[in-house]
Amino acid sequence: MKMPRRTLICMAMAASGLAMGAAVSYGTWWLAGVALIPVLAVSRDMPLRRTWLPGAAAGAIQGAMLWAWIGSSTALLDAGMWPGILMTVLLALCRAAWTGCFLLAFEAARRLMARRSCEPCMLVSGPAFWVILEWVYEQFLVWLGLPFSATLGYSQAWNPVTVQVAALLGVHGVSFLLVFLNVALTGWLAGRSAEPSVARAAARLSLIAAVVMAAAWGGGGAARLALARRDSATDLVRVAILQGNIPPYLKYDKSKSNELAQRYLRLGAQANAHRPQLVVWSEAAIPWPFEDDDDLGSAMLEATRASQAYHVVGAVSRSTLPGGGCHNSAFFIHPDGRVTARYDKVGLFLFTERGLKRPGQDAARRLHPSSRYLVPGRSLAPMDTPFGKFGVNICNENFYARRVRRSVRDGAGLLLNLGNDIWIRNDCVLKQHFAANVLRAVENGRDTIMSNNPGISGIIDKWGRIRMTSEPRTAVCQPGSVMMRSGQTVYTRTGDFFIFLCLLAATIPLLIRVIPRL
Repeated sequence: MKMPRRTLICMAMAASGLAMGAAVSYGTWWLAGVALIPVLAVSRDMPLRRTWLPGAAAGAIQGAMLWAWIGSSTALLDAGMWPGILMTVLLALCRAAWTGCFLLAFEAARRLMARRSCEPCMLVSGPAFWVILEWVYEQFLVWLGLPFSATLGYSQAWNPVTVQVAALLGVHGVSFLLVFLNVALTGWLAGRSAEPSVARAAARLSLIAAVVMAAAWGGGGAARLALARRDSATDLVRVAILQGNIPPYLKYDKSKSNELAQRYLRLGAQANAHRPQLVVWSEAAIPWPFEDDDDLGSAMLEATRASQAYHVVGAVSRSTLPGGGCHNSAFFIHPDGRVTARYDKVGLFLFTERGLKRPGQDAARRLHPSSRYLVPGRSLAPMDTPFGKFGVNICNENFYARRVRRSVRDGAGLLLNLGNDIWIRNDCVLKQHFAANVLRAVENGRDTIMSNNPGISGIIDKWGRIRMTSEPRTAVCQPGSVMMRSGQTVYTRTGDFFIFLCLLAATIPLLIRVIPRL
């Protein structure tokens, strides 16, 4: 019995949407290589004006999976669940429009190329369309101040082989290769029994291209990881990551400040047992404006005095900019209590750090009392420390690839990301946040430390190998070691030049359209 066409289309939309959402949100990296096949396949036989529909539906499903956590977070903020649900719907609709535009542009270009017997060119132009739209969508999220990008390349953070190409092309290069596989396999499946013979030849070419690309991608990644085994383990810096798992209303309740201090002092005592050279706290670990003689800071220095450890502490600081206010900052503190470096967060987070109006602002102030007065920092310069330069980013800033790359170009030999995702109840979002650090480590060839209040905290080496992670929602001190790195990857030197190449590749159908066939 033949399945009705509408049922087939609906199943394809659901399959692609769920696969894309699961690949990015749940770390099922292998799904990303086939997630688009259902919608690419069903759109081939649809009227052109309707081809956007499967993509839009799949995008809406993926968007809902990516952003479903916002409702529970606004409820935790005492702003109610409905504002978060509304924001989830709006972001899902934006994602739907984005994916629908891709499928419409892809199918229009494919049909044009097929008429000119040039359909194999879509193996390059199709992924290029995706990357350009993906980059534009990511810049939109950066402008909004929202984290947790839907970029397909982040799905490969859990596979150290496939992520290696990011050192050359960045996270969007990973996305390009994933879409290449989807397009090639779709072309092969659709053209196996097609007429005329030229269509079958194009199908065979698509299969060959998919196999060659997969072999080159996997082989190149494996070869690069083989080099990692020769990585000299000299000049290691012993570190301890403090994951406090402090609930939001305990953190900002003045009557509970002693309980907060005692938890960190217990973690400090555990850290001291490992004799760390560097102790890394999470974002806003000290939730009040930090001063040089801060009682908690002084007590922690005393707890780790035997190891003579330096500390990187996330805390609120008073701004010296005109107009006053506070910064969301990270401080570098010497064993004797001297503060010699500070980084002020530049990319403030929507909802809790900027852009709030009543009643949401009042709710946010109960979670983050200084949020009404937070102002962005002005400098992305790395911290100068006795170990070398640290490239520090706070919370959602690790999704800003260009800013992280800039800190490495300015000399950072180690990357640190301090987070405070305690107001997010969905552990899948914690995985997404951690995954971005894997891509930043590979893109720039730098060991990376993430210290997140509820987790996931951990250490990633320059090759993207996850050396240590913590269990989420636990208070723990995680010991480990990192290396200060030097040199620059191709991506660090060239940045998003690959986006420009994709822009050129996307013009191939236009050139075929306007240039007469010879």
